[in-house]
Amino acid sequence: MDGADLGRGGPGFGIGRAALLVRRPGLEWVEAHHDSPQGRIAVKWKQREGRLALEVTLPPGVTAALRVPGEAGKVREIGSGTHHFTGRVD
Repeated sequence: MDGADLGRGGPGFGIGRAALLVRRPGLEWVEAHHDSPQGRIAVKWKQREGRLALEVTLPPGVTAALRVPGEAGKVREIGSGTHHFTGRVD
C-alpha cells in the first residue's frame, strides 16, 4: 500500500479506518479521503527530514483508532473534528 487506505469501519460506517505508510522511499506526502454516509473522512500527511505532520478529519458521529508513527504502537482514539499530530520518524 502506498500512502493511505481509508476503508470501511464498523456497522454503518460509524468508525473510520485509516492505514498510513510513511516509510516508502521517495514518498513525501499523501492526501486522501473517503466520502462515508456520515460525511468526509480525510487524512493527509507529509514527512521531511525525519519529521512527520499528520492531519485527520472525521465527520460528526465518527470515531477512529489512530496509530501515529514514532509512538511505539500507541493507539489514539479520536472523535469528530480535525486533529493534528507531529513527531519524528526514523
